[in-house]
Amino acid sequence: MVPGGKKQLALKMFVLFLVMTPYFSLFYQFDTIGSLGPELEQEAGISISQIGQLYLAYGLVTVPVALTSGVLIDKLGLNSMIIISSTPICIGALLISIAGAQKPALFWLMFVGRIFVGLCEALLVCQNTICGIWFQGYWRNISFSLSFLWAQVGTALVFALSPAVAHLGIGWALSAGFIISVFSIFSSVVYIIMDKRGFLTRLFEVNPLTSYRPKMKLRDVTKLPLTYWCLVIIRGSNAGAAFTFIMYGPSFLVATTNYDPQVSGFIISAMNLEALFGPIIGLFLDRYGRRPIIWCISCLTISISYLVLALEVLDPIFWILLVGFTYTVVNSSVTSCISLVGQVSFS
Repeated sequence: MVPGGKKQLALKMFVLFLVMTPYFSLFYQFDTIGSLGPELEQEAGISISQIGQLYLAYGLVTVPVALTSGVLIDKLGLNSMIIISSTPICIGALLISIAGAQKPALFWLMFVGRIFVGLCEALLVCQNTICGIWFQGYWRNISFSLSFLWAQVGTALVFALSPAVAHLGIGWALSAGFIISVFSIFSSVVYIIMDKRGFLTRLFEVNPLTSYRPKMKLRDVTKLPLTYWCLVIIRGSNAGAAFTFIMYGPSFLVATTNYDPQVSGFIISAMNLEALFGPIIGLFLDRYGRRPIIWCISCLTISISYLVLALEVLDPIFWILLVGFTYTVVNSSVTSCISLVGQVSFS
């Protein structure tokens, strides 16, 4: 039985939903371009190389934003940073939908829109900080697990929804991201109002002033050990391999198989929904250990999968799903280790 009864449980889950919605919005918006790859090529005059450039536009700003977001949260305040980080995603989504509605699409405007979306990467830091403040004990594990799952649902939804709506027009398919981003800002405002009125302090019985860690400084990254950076490389390389196929998956399937864009989108959506196995995989690894061996096997598996896909000798569905499952295994095991190493380093 959950302490506090069903009403308190429902309220905590509602707060968690408010916190996770911007996370969901960011992951949805991240893959709007990849989900409409075939349509953008065939109807909007966007080449496959330009699709890659649109993902590059997002990545150009994420690194500096991620590095400085912790410092900005300390200087500006968490609630202020939530609004500052949420606003650009609405602007970017609006610009992208307007650009995609033109024939041919305005590539330069989509590029600018993607830069605005990339500025919202600080939302991930804000969300993790909120979970660390309010969700204590076993609630912390629940909050992080559900956040990851909800984000992957956002990615899965965009690949299932966008191709299905594209027959109305690419602009309409892209505008769904704008609607979701507006709703995410509304959720953030509701959360901030609840925080300002002291409702969260009474609900979670936590004093946020005592939950903050010492203020972060950029030079703190020099204190992280080699183990931390090795884990980051494993996590980043595996995620990069998975995201590459998420970016170009629909276009690849349309070009190499008889699947239409909508079916291709559903296949990539199923690949992302494999994240639902994350908690089960995490429990298995906690019980049996041997994480480094599993990481090596996972990296080998994803390499073999890409080789088979590149040779185009077998039906791709199994190998695509295997890439998604391998990514889930590594993400479920490495991420928790990164948090543990970082915590030990600063303790």
